[in-house]
Amino acid sequence: MRFQPGAIRMAADAADNRRPQAWSYAVAVPLVLAAMHWPALAGRAIYFHNDLWQWFLPLHDFLRRELWAGNRLPWCPLIGLGYPLAAEPQTGLWYPLNLLLGIPLPIGLVMSWLLWLHYAIAGLGVFALARLLRLPPPGALLAALIFTTTGFMVAHLHHVAIITAAAWLPWAWFGLLAYRRQARRGLLALVAWCSAAQLLAGQPQLWLLTFVSGFVMLALAEMLLRDTPLALSRERPRRDWLLLLAAAGLGLGVAGITLLPAASLYALSERSRPHLDFITSYALSRDSLKTLLGVRLARGDYWEFEAFAGLSTLVLAAVAVVRGKARAMLYLLCALVLFALFMGLAQVNPLYRLAPHIPLLSGMRCAGRWIVIVSLCLALLAAYGLQVLSRPSWLRPLVVAIVVAELTWFGAHYNPQARPELLQPPPQAARLAGEARLLTTLPYRLPEGLSQGDEFLLGRRLVVPNLNVMWGVPTGHLYMPLQLQDFALVRDSVNWTRADEAAACGIGWQIVQGGRAAAPPGWERIPGGGDALYRLPQPRLAWLTSSPGADETDDTLGTARLVQQSGRGLTLRCTARRPAYVVVSVVWLPWWQATVNGRPAPLERAGKAFCAVPVPAGDSEIELRYQQPRLREGACLTVGGLVLLAILLLLA
Repeated sequence: MRFQPGAIRMAADAADNRRPQAWSYAVAVPLVLAAMHWPALAGRAIYFHNDLWQWFLPLHDFLRRELWAGNRLPWCPLIGLGYPLAAEPQTGLWYPLNLLLGIPLPIGLVMSWLLWLHYAIAGLGVFALARLLRLPPPGALLAALIFTTTGFMVAHLHHVAIITAAAWLPWAWFGLLAYRRQARRGLLALVAWCSAAQLLAGQPQLWLLTFVSGFVMLALAEMLLRDTPLALSRERPRRDWLLLLAAAGLGLGVAGITLLPAASLYALSERSRPHLDFITSYALSRDSLKTLLGVRLARGDYWEFEAFAGLSTLVLAAVAVVRGKARAMLYLLCALVLFALFMGLAQVNPLYRLAPHIPLLSGMRCAGRWIVIVSLCLALLAAYGLQVLSRPSWLRPLVVAIVVAELTWFGAHYNPQARPELLQPPPQAARLAGEARLLTTLPYRLPEGLSQGDEFLLGRRLVVPNLNVMWGVPTGHLYMPLQLQDFALVRDSVNWTRADEAAACGIGWQIVQGGRAAAPPGWERIPGGGDALYRLPQPRLAWLTSSPGADETDDTLGTARLVQQSGRGLTLRCTARRPAYVVVSVVWLPWWQATVNGRPAPLERAGKAFCAVPVPAGDSEIELRYQQPRLREGACLTVGGLVLLAILLLLA
């Protein structure tokens, strides 16, 4: 009988992983993470940080209301001039675990539980990866807790889609390494699912760096782990690589229902006209690397390059490099850290000079997100460092406690929390009417006659804010991940001091930097707002013109008014004295379908970015209905990908 060291090693690993002690450590991962997030999980607090309250919380609140109403492909009329949410990838509309957001509980509570679930998935993935690398259960537990509480995972908590995608990073690495050791078809299915999950969550950038770094890791393992207990299988290496590449590509097919509509929206967005500065924005630098020790050591938008790992983690990693016994594995992890840092230093990386010329890659920014790879490698290095500390017996538990305490303190002080009762979305009818202005109950007394939303505007001193009336939050930074070119054109070119043009864009608020002696024409000053805060009593949403290209409205043609707007589209009524065009202050997209009195009608562009529909003389009812672009093609790709994925699982 031929001696097979690989088979003996796999059998030993399987026996080791069946030990009750190992699984008890694995169970501890989600429990410890639940303790860290307990205020949010218990409903005593809600995460309330930047994009979380500007985008993800109101977004998913709106989405689940539409889903309850039976509208699976919603158009959102409450952002700017309207926004095709069904084509926006970061909604995660087709990501399976996002179905949990439909649970009829407060959206902040459900979001907190969903975030914890993905932190637990990430932690268990790191635990499994560490065990595959033959780390003992305490070290695997430490690696899991370090990765899930490092700066990247904590600072991006308000980027829900990023946390969702990052949760599958360690599982993808596990699948790649385990398949090269065991060649089981079920592991190919795991790689394909990780690929699909990251894309369905709406994060192609995380998908890209996951599999680029994963295959770099495999290449390094082929070179460095030979003749070691962690050596990969030397049989069929080329075939294994092709199958793993195919599995990652299969994830693209499964995510087709998200990717094809998103590509259509991307072609009409600001990101389709990128430049080098955009691609290299939020890159790593000497200043950002200081955040490995503390967030206050650097300046700027911390969450885009926050690398915090803590002093104790870095010390453990250094101990592993200096005194660790698994030298080949330590060299591999250090090489991956250097590779990720090289990719994150976008300004000095010549590869980024090619990015503006590569389709889809040209729309990705924030090179500093490569820090997630650094975080994972540091977590594993720290686990190897813990393995060195064998004497005295109490040293390991003490070191684990110090690491967890340091990281927990960082997480508790980084992301702000608010009491749930302070964050109540207004009624749906008020939001659709654009009348809601509730933000949160502020801790200080408001001036007489000044609402909470008004005070927020006044306190921020924002110039020309729009209304994110998904939650009635007035915000000058209207966050749309794929901001439409036409909306940006209107926003940038209109002179907002003119009430008529501002009204045409649905703008109802204005803050004049430094104040004015008198209100601009058509605007009224808000009591208690000093000379800086104004509002427009009645924004104009629909009007009649003689031609789509007319800059001025013609009141002699008749009247037009918006009757209803919802996640399916808009309904308008008009009375025209002669044939004319009804102009609607909704951003033009090629996917609108218009009807006039129940009959199909052409849809034209009006002004800078609006929709215009020709109407006959007399009374007319106009309907605009939004159709999801390239949905059928994407659905066919997804169905085909799921069939292949199911076959892989059955064969396994």
